[in-house]
Amino acid sequence: MKHLIKYLIVFSLANFSYSLYAQSLSSAEKAYIRGDYNETIRICLDKINSSVSDEALYFAALSFSKLGNYPRAREYFRRLLKGFKNSKFYDKALIKLVDTYFLEDNLEKSGYLYKSILKEYPNLSYKPLVYLRLAQISAKQGNWQNMHHYINIIKHAYPASVENRLALRLERRGDFFTVQVGAFSSKSNAVRFSRRLKPIYPVYIAAEKEENFTLYKVRVGKYKSKAQAENIYDSLTNEGYPARIYP
Repeated sequence: MKHLIKYLIVFSLANFSYSLYAQSLSSAEKAYIRGDYNETIRICLDKINSSVSDEALYFAALSFSKLGNYPRAREYFRRLLKGFKNSKFYDKALIKLVDTYFLEDNLEKSGYLYKSILKEYPNLSYKPLVYLRLAQISAKQGNWQNMHHYINIIKHAYPASVENRLALRLERRGDFFTVQVGAFSSKSNAVRFSRRLKPIYPVYIAAEKEENFTLYKVRVGKYKSKAQAENIYDSLTNEGYPARIYP
């Protein structure tokens, strides 16, 4: 009984703390956290039309980015960076602006801009993320030496960061391109699916741990050249498989 009372007290305090936290959030931020990006944009644009604020510009830009409208996202990130140089969102907006080019797979431009940020903003609070992006870009370009260079910076300078965990995952993937055709929470389902491909393709299963579970990813080939991976990708997509090139 004592344990139950203690649990209820702790649970109630946790709920009360979350309630206070939720009340402190703006309506735009609440909508964004819910994943209602169109509603976030509506709220932010209403605020921007009446009185421009850095918060409204930031969450509007984030939401446009989540919806894949990268030109509009850049428009609002730039307005924030130009008009609110002392904003608490400034550093994040700077990185997220460049992220829009990264998400469009514009590797040359995003790589150049991430490097420019490191030079121009030596005290930036999001350096681990910039180094991770540069490692990811290097991997996508097949520049494995540069990829390891940036991963090593993260491992030694930011070992406790979330980016370090992601960098280690990228490192474990190996210095090659591969084509993923499925991801399953059940190993038996992954094995069953891979059997359909085995007669034609060099298929294998990669087990990757997420938060509290393991995903079994069905992949084809380990190629040093991206062109080789692209040929396999074309073949698989023509056969109707939902293929994707990694990294």
